[in-house]
Amino acid sequence: MANPLVPTAFDVVMMIVSLLVVAAVVVTVVVLARRSGARRDRRPATAQTEQTF
Repeated sequence: MANPLVPTAFDVVMMIVSLLVVAAVVVTVVVLARRSGARRDRRPATAQTEQTF
């Protein structure tokens, strides 16, 4: 019987795929937020960050 604490190759592949999916979602959100922010107003970066936060 295999040790349940040792990940199989399938487990490793699924972990890598899940990390890639999370990274892709984060990159997409950041890119879309920057594009919409740049399109919304043309103020300097400092004013934009102060307004955002």
